Amino acid sequence: MPAREPVLLGQTVVVIGGSAGIGLETARRARAEGADVILTGRNRERLELAAAELDAQSTSAFDANDPTALQQFFEGLRAPIDHVLVTAGRPYYAPLAEMDFDEARRGLYEHPMVMLGVARYAGPKVRPGGTLLFMGGTGGRRTGVGLGIISAATAALPALTANLALEIAPVRVT
Repeated sequence: MPAREPVLLGQTVVVIGGSAGIGLETARRARAEGADVILTGRNRERLELAAAELDAQSTSAFDANDPTALQQFFEGLRAPIDHVLVTAGRPYYAPLAEMDFDEARRGLYEHPMVMLGVARYAGPKVRPGGTLLFMGGTGGRRTGVGLGIISAATAALPALTANLALEIAPVRVT
């Protein structure tokens, strides 16, 4: 059986939140499939370790929740980009009686706003047929004490994704 060509050969994959966890593992897989990877993360040391392991094309340390930093990052990238994966973000879990309303507000605000920022700033640089892939949690798909904020945020994301897909087509949004 002849060896197959890597499916991402010659493509560029940007991973927002690529220094650890699902983002890093996805970047490893993309590299194994021939992609050039660009990694971002908040922790510069962890980001540098990941970049060295993967021979990343480049890295940028910033908080994806900072809209100015997100804009500057994408403005500084050469086009075209083929795929952008966003794993950045942290859910907020707390029962109502213990809920910190400022943290709850952050939990409702951050993930959709990162999605909007990435769509606005990366969309024009992604080749037609390329992909913006937004990771969301599964913890909010059920009801339970302490899951109110994450459930509400999780429920909003499919509608936002569908609308972004219409606005930046032919880039795929999922």
